[in-house]
Amino acid sequence: MKRIVITAALSCLFSFLCPVIADDAFPAGRKWIMRRCNIVEPPMVESLYTSYILGSSVIDGRSYSKMRPGYNSGYNLLRKEGTKWYAYERELERDTLLFDESWGVGDTAWVNPTAPSQCGIIDEMGELQGRKYWVMGGAYSGTWLEGLGFINRYPFENSSVSNGFLFDLICCVEANGDTLYVNRELFYMFDDSGVGNLSVENIVVNQCNGECVITLPCSDAWSATLYNSMGATVARRSGEGSEIILPATSKGTHILVLNVGGRVVKKKVFVK
Repeated sequence: MKRIVITAALSCLFSFLCPVIADDAFPAGRKWIMRRCNIVEPPMVESLYTSYILGSSVIDGRSYSKMRPGYNSGYNLLRKEGTKWYAYERELERDTLLFDESWGVGDTAWVNPTAPSQCGIIDEMGELQGRKYWVMGGAYSGTWLEGLGFINRYPFENSSVSNGFLFDLICCVEANGDTLYVNRELFYMFDDSGVGNLSVENIVVNQCNGECVITLPCSDAWSATLYNSMGATVARRSGEGSEIILPATSKGTHILVLNVGGRVVKKKVFVK
């Protein structure tokens, strides 16, 4: 018993001396699916590019989310503290401020201590898909979406052009398939029909006034069936086009099953 008490005391003392700032940035498995365009070598070519969260890592008592860019073997380190978002610069061995969500219209945003000219001015604020957004002008331009990063450039970098590429966010999804943001105008990137690359990432489910609006990146004939946690069918509809509306009177966790051109895809949905 004494050994247990002593061990617990030492553990508490160590935690006090070396506190770890909790990671409240991103959960593992979150994905950013983007359109990437090369601007160095013409003609401009568009391609899909996916970055995702591997997990977390601790540096100097701070916990960072590890974001793997595309199919690169490395990763970027990101963290949030209050309203401020930081990226860890390995060469400098310190954080660089990416954005502060307390900024308002007219504020000048100095974000990079190694490049003082890298700044922007908040020109506009508003709400997009239930999240605040900030539009920045000047050298450090871009549109930042609350909690998700930039949506019209690489999400978490100081440069608006990353290694000769421009980025636009198509959708951001959790590991369980929940959609956090979607740009339907870029759905053509998944392919001409949309069916070949259909997955939980590009199935968008929005809830409004007791209905689930389901949107796909395709216009083929398809059906949507909603099952409750007991496996009972609570709603089903079929049609053509890119959108189907299902009644959502049953609350809680459901399974959405889509049959699109003979291909079946399942997605977990929480009906509020």
